[in-house]
Amino acid sequence: MAARTLTSKILVESTNIWVKVAQKWVDPSAMDESRGGLLRRRRVGVGSKFSLAVSVLLLAVLATAAVGVFGLVRLADRSDLLYDHNLMVARHGSDVVAALYAIQETTLYEVSVLDPQLHTTLDTQIDQQLIPAAHRAIAVLRRDYPGQPDLLAKLNAVRSGVDAYLMLRSSGAYALSAVRSLTEVQR
Repeated sequence: MAARTLTSKILVESTNIWVKVAQKWVDPSAMDESRGGLLRRRRVGVGSKFSLAVSVLLLAVLATAAVGVFGLVRLADRSDLLYDHNLMVARHGSDVVAALYAIQETTLYEVSVLDPQLHTTLDTQIDQQLIPAAHRAIAVLRRDYPGQPDLLAKLNAVRSGVDAYLMLRSSGAYALSAVRSLTEVQR
């Protein structure tokens, strides 16, 4: 109801403005002799005024719609960019988890194996493939968190856990001799 009243007021005001403009355009000296010699001024008709007012309003509505469409397209592009970034961060996080899980699984398998050849193969796989893959995954995820110290702190904690594992590994805790002595103690 209020919108209809507002629209009516706008239409009336714009019509009044165009009437004033049209009256200024009409030259008083441009009189026409018609109907038995009476002088009459040329006037802009109601239909012309209405058409002009509707045309102006239509242009305003089209301009508003164009701005709205432009804004929606821009919003959609930014939403896609944000979604793609979040998806990549989640993927990089899952790559870190997968790399650390592969190290854990292979290390547990290595500890349980008493075959020297298989133990050497697993040891080589951990050193040459799994640990470098974990370092790469952590480095990629670190680039996803610029200016986010709380998330970088959590990632540093993960990295320090990997470093602690590497120190334990370099001390010989996972060597075949340590595994054999552990299994002999358990018997």
